[in-house]
Amino acid sequence: SALPLGGLTDIIGTGPCIVLAPHPDDESLGCGGLIASCVAAGRPPIVLILTDGAGSHPRSAAYPPDRLRALRQQEAIAAVAALGLSADRLHFLAQQDTAAPTGGAAFDAVVATILRLAPAAATAILAPWRHDPHGDHAAAALVAEQVAALRGLRLVSYPVWGWTLPPAAEIDAP
Repeated sequence: SALPLGGLTDIIGTGPCIVLAPHPDDESLGCGGLIASCVAAGRPPIVLILTDGAGSHPRSAAYPPDRLRALRQQEAIAAVAALGLSADRLHFLAQQDTAAPTGGAAFDAVVATILRLAPAAATAILAPWRHDPHGDHAAAALVAEQVAALRGLRLVSYPVWGWTLPPAAEIDAP
């Protein structure tokens, strides 16, 4: 079936939005066009990156965790700048890559931080599709669901890895 189409207001409502990315690069892979559209419309989003990205290349001699963490942060800053977003609209929540919280005190702390950073006029939060086959993506979806429920925001999901699921994969949602 075809994907639904709509304009910016159809997708995020009339206010600014929050983009929650599980890792540095998912904001661009999943929502790059939307971020650029929001900026062009004078409605720059807040972009939040949940994890530090240091788990993408385990045991790399060239990019040990501290070096990789710094590189991925720099890349995210450059990526959102290329989309027209100013650096003050980008925030790093610094959770451990491959271990983003799905409950408990750490989860509650992330939700509280997002609620504090969210613009009062925000109308939507975007996060990965909860069926993306990666634990940090699923965790980001859970966080966004909680933020949306607490603030009355529209929840919009975007796939990053979900496109790679086999066509016969059974999913418990439309």
